[in-house]
Amino acid sequence: MRFKILLTVSVIATLMLLSGVASANPVVAVDPGHGGWDSGAVGPTGMREADVNLDIAVRLKTLLQGGAYGVIMTRESDIALGTDLIGDLSGRVDIANNAGADIFVSIHNNSFSNPSAGGIETYYYKNSSGYYNPDSKLLAEFIQQSVVDRVNRYNRGAKGANFYVLRNTNMVAVLSEGLFISNPTEEAMLADPNVRQAIAQGIYDGIGNYFITVGFIKTGVWSSKSSGSSFSPFQAGWSSGNNSWDWKRTRIASGDFDGDGRDDLAVLYGYPSTRQAKIWVFKSDGNTYGEPVLWWDSGPNNWDWKGSKLVSGDFSGDLKDELSVFYNYKTTRQTKAWVFSSDGSKFNNPAMWWDSGPNNWDWEGSKLTTGDYNGDGRADIATLYGYQTTRQSKAWVFASNGNKFSSPAMWWDSGPNNWDWEGSKLTSGDYNGDGKTDIATLYGYRTTRQTKAWVFASNGNKFSSPAMWWDSGPNNWDWEGSLVLSGKNNADKYEDLTIIYGYEASLQTKTWVLRSSGTTFNWPELWLDSGPNSWEWNRTKATSGDINGDGLQDLYGLYNYGYR
Repeated sequence: MRFKILLTVSVIATLMLLSGVASANPVVAVDPGHGGWDSGAVGPTGMREADVNLDIAVRLKTLLQGGAYGVIMTRESDIALGTDLIGDLSGRVDIANNAGADIFVSIHNNSFSNPSAGGIETYYYKNSSGYYNPDSKLLAEFIQQSVVDRVNRYNRGAKGANFYVLRNTNMVAVLSEGLFISNPTEEAMLADPNVRQAIAQGIYDGIGNYFITVGFIKTGVWSSKSSGSSFSPFQAGWSSGNNSWDWKRTRIASGDFDGDGRDDLAVLYGYPSTRQAKIWVFKSDGNTYGEPVLWWDSGPNNWDWKGSKLVSGDFSGDLKDELSVFYNYKTTRQTKAWVFSSDGSKFNNPAMWWDSGPNNWDWEGSKLTTGDYNGDGRADIATLYGYQTTRQSKAWVFASNGNKFSSPAMWWDSGPNNWDWEGSKLTSGDYNGDGKTDIATLYGYRTTRQTKAWVFASNGNKFSSPAMWWDSGPNNWDWEGSLVLSGKNNADKYEDLTIIYGYEASLQTKTWVLRSSGTTFNWPELWLDSGPNSWEWNRTKATSGDINGDGLQDLYGLYNYGYR
């Protein structure tokens, strides 16, 4: 049990990542029962239940905030929330419902006419017909067991009840009865701050075990704008809300899909239960991204999102970016390239621009990137293709003629035993300023814990042999912890590399820019540091584009606030 609690604190603490985003994590409404004119039960020595409830609730609040939960308190002083019982109870319910809390925990201590009655019990909503919320029952069971473990008193069990605050709250809700204030022995225990802390800790433990069991999903949009010499702190945009939008079922791409001169964010989202995919577009307003708008829906049983590799570019040359999906047909070992053209407010149904034919292309062995490699004003697709049996890689280019892709042309061949495809992270940009897009790979050398950046310069019909433009040196750069992007970071004619780099030990992310001189990348410059315990790299999906139309590369994408 204690191992689970330590895991809960560790996992949830990593989720407090964006300053000012109170709803990023599970939100708990804590309700100290009674208060003001309503003292609750009174013990043999005059102990007021309302006072004990508040003290335990404040202790629980401190624990929850330390675990990076959002906390809503229905009261934090000796007050009632109404002039009569119904008014008081409805006030508590309204606070929790209006805050959109994920769970509601009402804290009480028990009383009975027989002073020998004692022990711990926890309630969940159950009506006269036997209906109950299974999640509320689960939370009650977890809290019940955890408080019993901490306090070591008689286990009266988790029980169903038709209490007002359980019946009228819109979320998972429980009512915890800590001990019997009417029992002289248990009243004396409640006078001990250590026992009150143990009750609060038990409730906290139960909440943590509940969320580990049921999971919690939430996705948000983030962005960071370039000033030409640094990136702004990560800024929160749209948030999916709790238990909505599973980050793990997304593919992202950037582009100016509506032709307004600002780059937008497109998300291909998978609905596995209906074997369906939808494309949602977050349009830039020049500062951030608003609500997602549905631009395409495959319909049920019509698209496998897991078999989709998503890229973007102006493939047609109409000055609006399109999406392209390399789609995997597993049964025939076949790949097709589909293009979703934009009319400025939605994507048209996909048109097939290339078909590999059966048994002719290994989708899983393809890494995609896009750019205008031949300088004709239209975006093309390049793939770094891995040949595992010969430990060999080849770069193939699918040139666009405006309405289809040509058959892939081989623009580079590493030769056998000469390039580790799995150790390559691919990006594209005009690094030498000649007007044609080049390819760069961030290449990992695992044995020396070293990374090098290699550039494949385009001459319009092939890529040159890779030239090493940067070398981290041994034991100096973790390739696996790197997200690599390309873009314009200043007024010169060269595109640069940007690396979002994760520091797992400190739950920290730093963004480094490797400026291009036209023939090499300069040593990385630190443009943004999230600070410790502030951004988790492996919860980040990142892309780049021009959010505000100033000609500089900005960063944005999706962040995973959830856990399973």
